[in-house]
Amino acid sequence: MIAGRSADPEFLANIREIANQYHPELYADIIRAYHFGPNFLVELEMVLPETYQLRESHDIGMGLQHKIEDLDRVERAFVHIDYQERPYDEHDENSWPNEYYEKVRGSPRQKSAKCRPSVEGEKKLESSGAGSGLFDTLARRL
Repeated sequence: MIAGRSADPEFLANIREIANQYHPELYADIIRAYHFGPNFLVELEMVLPETYQLRESHDIGMGLQHKIEDLDRVERAFVHIDYQERPYDEHDENSWPNEYYEKVRGSPRQKSAKCRPSVEGEKKLESSGAGSGLFDTLARRL
């Protein structure tokens, strides 16, 4: 059984196309998909304008989640809606700018922690199979 390996670039491109066509103001920032047995777990980081209300954003995200889960090879999809693209990986605290770290953690970063520069548009990770999302974390624990 295969678990944790990234999907091929064609599969990711298909998911991105479906996601980008789902709603006129919604667009895909980062798409990840990982083998989960014969199927895939799909993680989508989507962007909507910040003027959308929480209820609207939620409903759009849920609709997209179900559309992706209707695909034959998708076991489960996780859709995260944000109001902006991020030049850092939200799953990796070491890539966060200090201001974001303080906002999220409520205190300054410890001196020993190093903030590494973000990878240009983590989208490169889609084709490389590398990443630090939820499924990478799960795969490392297997």
